[in-house]
This record gives sequence, C-alpha cells and structure tokens, in this order.
Amino acid sequence: MSLIALLDKQVSMRSKLNLPGSSAAPLLSIEQFSLRDIGIETDRFFIDISASFDNLPLDGYEKRRQQVVYLANKFPGHRTVLNKFLPDYFCSKASLDDIGSLISHLTAQERLELEQLGEIRHRAIAKFDVCLERGAMPQIRRISAGGFTQNTLDGSDLRSLPRFFSEVSEQLANHLSFRHLCRYVVLFVKNLNPKARKLTLTVHQVSVCVKRNQPFHLPDGIHQDGVDYIVSAIPVILQDVVTPISTVYDLNEKPLFTTTLKAGEGLFHDDRHYKHSVSPLYATANLGRRCTLGFDFELS
Repeated sequence: MSLIALLDKQVSMRSKLNLPGSSAAPLLSIEQFSLRDIGIETDRFFIDISASFDNLPLDGYEKRRQQVVYLANKFPGHRTVLNKFLPDYFCSKASLDDIGSLISHLTAQERLELEQLGEIRHRAIAKFDVCLERGAMPQIRRISAGGFTQNTLDGSDLRSLPRFFSEVSEQLANHLSFRHLCRYVVLFVKNLNPKARKLTLTVHQVSVCVKRNQPFHLPDGIHQDGVDYIVSAIPVILQDVVTPISTVYDLNEKPLFTTTLKAGEGLFHDDRHYKHSVSPLYATANLGRRCTLGFDFELS
C-alpha cells in the first residue's frame, strides 16, 4: 500500500478521540500513530540511529536556565537582578563573571553544584523546505537550520529568543525510514490543509538523561510551541525511566487527550488550537535516558 493510500485509510477512519465538536479545530487534528503501522521496520530503524543520540551536544540553553534558577533559589533577594541577567546569559551575551560578586557568596560545594547543573539534555535540529503538489508525494529538501525561535505570545518567554543548535547528522537525515516518517507526518498536514503548497519542517533530536531522585521537569509546563502543527516527541530509546504522560488540552487548559507514548509512537496535533504538556521524567535506576524525535510544521 502506498504512503498516500495508507494515510487516506487512516484519516477516513472514525477518530479514536472523543473530542467536543468545535469549528475552531479540525476533528482529526489530534492523532496518535505508530511507526510500525506506517510501514517502518522500527527495530531496524532504531538500531541504525541509536548511536547518533550518544553524540548529541549539550543543550547549553537549558544548562544556563537551570543555573539562574538555582541562584534565584539561593539568593531570593536578588531575583530582580537575576531576572534581568537571564536573557543575556541564556543567549551567551553575558557570563557568570558578570554576577561574580553574587557567586562569591556560594560555598565550594555550591559552586560545584552550580557548575554541574543542566548536564541533562542534549539536542540537535534539522530544517527542511517542503513542497506540496496536488496528487504527488511531498518534496523535502534540507536547508540550514540557522537560529531556532518559537513564536510565543509572551515576549518574556525565553523560547522567543534565537537559539543555535548543532545540526542533525547526515546519517539520520538521509536514513530511508526517517525520510519515510517525514513524508508521512507532512501528509497529515497536507490532508488538513489541501490548498497548502509549502511548509517548513523542523526536526528536534533530543536526549534527556536523569538520575534517580532527580527527575527532569520540562520548563515549558502547559504550552504551545508557536507553530501550526507538531508531532510531540516520538520515543526512540526509553532506558530505565518511567514512561511520561503526554496530555493535549484545549486553549482553556482543559485536558482532551492523555497517553503514554511507547517507543515508536507519536502524537500529532494542531498547535494553534491546542496546548500540550508532558509529565516529569523519572529514572528507575541510577541513571535513565529518554531519546526522542519531534517535528514542528509551519505553513508558508
């Protein structure tokens, strides 16, 4: 069965989600799917790409954010100063030397803790131009990722600042199963927007490592990503962790759909009309790891 025929069969089925009737969001704009169900030999694919997660660079933005949160908790009387310092430090326009007088009050152990904070999330991205022609498969062309920004409504949200990540390896970006997956999720968008002719696809390759009794809390909380559609993180590796809970909400933050995504499962939804969250990541051993692929779609 062709990819288009497979998608047509899926979207013609009655939605499994009990969503309230609304003209604001299409009925099928939330969809959980499995890589195996779309014709990807999941075990082989994951074996091929698993090593690429071992080489992901540290997400320095998350490290710097956690460091400032740590200092704000240590010195609550200096929160105003630290809040002003954070945006520049987040974007590497400032350094901890700029608040050296404050750091000098930390003990040697606290300075060590500050330095070791945030060694938890590693990340790379890839960006693609996608051409959508009627009756044809999407044409996907990789372009330079450049600075990554998110269109948040709150100007003080750190996610609105440009972030520069290393790019996803060619090994992953050119893998046949990865390309198959990209075409499939793009067809979700095309099905909901039949007149669309172009879109930009951004792929996030992320590894999060957690220690026992030190869970990772996604700093975004209940949020939108500031794009048109997303596929929230597809787990590739779930090693010694409790599978977190993914929830989709309406814009009033009323839960609509909750699931636990197993390895090889994804959740597609409209980012304009829904919000989403993921529960904290807990380790079940001394060290646990969750490695994922996520997708953002912006219509041109």
